[in-house]
Amino acid sequence: MDLLPMLAAAAGNAGEEADEDFANTVLLLHGDGTNGAQNNTFLDSSTNNFTITRNGNTTQGTFSPFSKSDGAWANYFSGSSTGILINTSLTAISTSDFTIELWVYPISYGISGLSCLYDERSGSVSALAPCIYFDASGLYYFTNNGAQITASTLTLNTFSHIAVCRSGSSTKMFVNGTQVGSTYTDTLTYVAPSYLYLGRFSNVGTYFTQGYISNVRRVLGTALYTTSFTPSTTPLTAISGTSVLTCQSNRFKDNSTNNYALTIEGNVKVTLFSPFPITTAYSPSVNGGAGYFDGSGDYISIPDNAAFALGSNDWTLECWVYITGGNNAQVFIGQYAASGADSTIGFLLGTNASQYPYIASYINGSYQAATSSTVLSLNQWHHVAGTRSGSTLGIFLNGNRLATTTVSGSSVDSTAIVTVGAGQSGSAGLVTGYVSSARLVNGTAIYDSATYTVPASPLTAVTNTSLLCNFTNAGILDNTCFNALETVGNAQIDTTTKKYGTGSLSFDGTGDNLTIASNPSVWFGSGAFTIEMWLYPNDAASEQMLVAGSDTGSLFLGMNIDGANRIALGRKGVAVDNQVSYTYSTGAWIHLACVRDSSNNIYFFVDGTQVGSTGTNSNSFTNSTLNIGFEPTQKYFNGFIDDLRISRIARYTTTFTSPTKAFPDLGE
Repeated sequence: MDLLPMLAAAAGNAGEEADEDFANTVLLLHGDGTNGAQNNTFLDSSTNNFTITRNGNTTQGTFSPFSKSDGAWANYFSGSSTGILINTSLTAISTSDFTIELWVYPISYGISGLSCLYDERSGSVSALAPCIYFDASGLYYFTNNGAQITASTLTLNTFSHIAVCRSGSSTKMFVNGTQVGSTYTDTLTYVAPSYLYLGRFSNVGTYFTQGYISNVRRVLGTALYTTSFTPSTTPLTAISGTSVLTCQSNRFKDNSTNNYALTIEGNVKVTLFSPFPITTAYSPSVNGGAGYFDGSGDYISIPDNAAFALGSNDWTLECWVYITGGNNAQVFIGQYAASGADSTIGFLLGTNASQYPYIASYINGSYQAATSSTVLSLNQWHHVAGTRSGSTLGIFLNGNRLATTTVSGSSVDSTAIVTVGAGQSGSAGLVTGYVSSARLVNGTAIYDSATYTVPASPLTAVTNTSLLCNFTNAGILDNTCFNALETVGNAQIDTTTKKYGTGSLSFDGTGDNLTIASNPSVWFGSGAFTIEMWLYPNDAASEQMLVAGSDTGSLFLGMNIDGANRIALGRKGVAVDNQVSYTYSTGAWIHLACVRDSSNNIYFFVDGTQVGSTGTNSNSFTNSTLNIGFEPTQKYFNGFIDDLRISRIARYTTTFTSPTKAFPDLGE
């Protein structure tokens, strides 16, 4: 069930159809493009148009800092020691009216049987302050060591809007705009919290939320909702009285005027999966792209050129990064010879062993660096920049200058390749994660003050741009913007055999596949899902995987697994859990759909008609890297796939009409 009511046509793009469930769509591959296109060719978008060499299995895709507008993002909490802390004294609610609201997509009722969403009791369960939590039995508004409002528990695996409002002496709780539980006669004087926790209790090391939280807002002085209402279909904004507004941006930040610093505990991740769908179709100039580097030999390189000789010029190195792990010392953009000696460093923008951003160059006979003391935290987008402006070398992060050092003279020209995603010709400093809009401007210090406005769109080739890697040359795009796909072997676009659009995904059965980096958005867990595609097999008899995880216990969907003439769903290395008889034909398109609903019923459909009996499957699939067209080490698919779509809802539970055109690229 989708929280947000949506129309069939998008207001944002006149004439384009919209999918009312696009907010729940986490992968959409049309297979359109140029014949033979893959994701392995990278472009320099500067006027130099330098040749770029791909190293390792570096890939590129549509997940970028600009995939969605600010406000439409969410944060993923794993349920294992994860939380967000505002470690600053907030203004007390005292006796005033207030509103606390958020969206949550719970995956479980808590690793310890209870999940806390919001808690400002400052470490004492007896403090007079708001707390919202839930378990398998109910949803609770809690103050002063007691549950003041109790309602039915939240539905798992769907977004719900929760609001608690006090107007005068009446406090009410709402779920999806409907009051739940009883009105609480509230004459409490709430204390000023010294900190606020999201995703966990303030004073207990358990009770962590497992799921997604989006658009948390705390408003003082106003009860925004006193009767039934329709939750906003657009991201929340910092209206008058807003003291906290977070879990809605491409990085961890408070969008209220207070701009509180956030402390991230555990592996909370910024994610695109939220209640708010993309409402305009993907555009490279608007949404950009990013290169994905797996930390194991991945980088791109550009040959040495006079355009990279910095001399005594002003200059700027910058990029967006979303680091997911790996070593703390990572090089985003660099130029220095393989020995790694200081004297060979032309320039380097990255992080040191302490995970602090820094900018460095060998200038006038000595190694010069401006190093910050701010950790570049994981699983969020950061804008990182380093500049030389006259005699000042500066390092910048997310709109703020972190550190400077004074320099004089000329930077060495190392006469070495320029690298993005690694240093020392790929032998060290390997990035694990994503890099977007990597730019070298030789002749201008773009950022030259204590603060600056963070770029809100992909970077362009401004005057003096020597190199610009926007990573928008992927041949196989995910139109949800959630994922970057690695094209392995000869997996590519084919414009001859297609169902809709200009092409399809082609797999020859011998080493071809697409691989998606591990991403919470495409983890199936125990929730509802729909996996559907147009399928054109060239081999109808062999075992072949269509969609499969890499790790034991992860989901797989295949044809003829453990026997001929079957559609099969199961867990890698564990079991075939559900299968029905079906005889495939070669040389013909079929629409195949596999569905699990919220009651754990499993359905298989071919051309809109259910095949076999309805089964059940209550397994929680292991989180894993996802592959299209094979299961690791075996069972490659031979044929064509068009309009592959994965949704985190049950789209079909009865006979339906097969799609008559390509799936929409946006929601409303």
